[in-house]
Amino acid sequence: MPFIAFGVLQNDGLSELDLLQKPEQKGPGNRRFAAYASKHCAVTARNKAYALLAAYRPLDALNKNCHGGLPPKEGTLTDRGDESSWMRTIVERFKLYKFVVVFENAIVPGYVTEKLANAKKAGAVPVYYGSSMEADLFNPLAFVDCSPRGEETLEVALMRCVADVKRLDLDIEAWSAMVQAPFMHNDAPFDYKPLASVVKGVLDCKLKGGCAGSKDAVCSHIKKSPLLSKAYFVPEKYGGCSS
Repeated sequence: MPFIAFGVLQNDGLSELDLLQKPEQKGPGNRRFAAYASKHCAVTARNKAYALLAAYRPLDALNKNCHGGLPPKEGTLTDRGDESSWMRTIVERFKLYKFVVVFENAIVPGYVTEKLANAKKAGAVPVYYGSSMEADLFNPLAFVDCSPRGEETLEVALMRCVADVKRLDLDIEAWSAMVQAPFMHNDAPFDYKPLASVVKGVLDCKLKGGCAGSKDAVCSHIKKSPLLSKAYFVPEKYGGCSS
């Protein structure tokens, strides 16, 4: 969730309330099939998904080309060289596509970055893989979920995911319905005050060189919030506490 918040702050003219609104996009128009924007290439789930999707239709690599495909005709974006403009420019580029592959680098409790929100803001269908915390925050009808469910293996989950993308690609009405679906739950059980206290506590500890011996200044805020206690940990060098 903090990554999403940072993404909102970096995206000029975008507020968190915008993510609760339905986009104006009614149909795919002249949008291309799909793209991804990734800084890290060695992500097994994303690489396997790319291979499955590319066997169906080519995907564009918008910054780092991890798979040897052709770059988009507009050229590639810088590899997040300027964080002050990246969120805005990547959303603009995502608007050219029907689908955007927004896999997290790993499945870690509470690790939900800005990728999914940026794809949705662009009026594309996010193709997502990541933390189960997504269920607390996002409407499952608003994106394609590639994360393993229950006893699914990664391979089975990706086959299901790719089948969903193919179905939506061939069904304009179904694609449009997913784009129009409300994105975030407006009653997500998330309390910002404990998170603000955690961030402040970690920064204070960093200035002091660590929080050993006084870690409750950070950890107590996590323990007070059910969702934070499920999602966040504090590294040992800042005093250490884990859920």
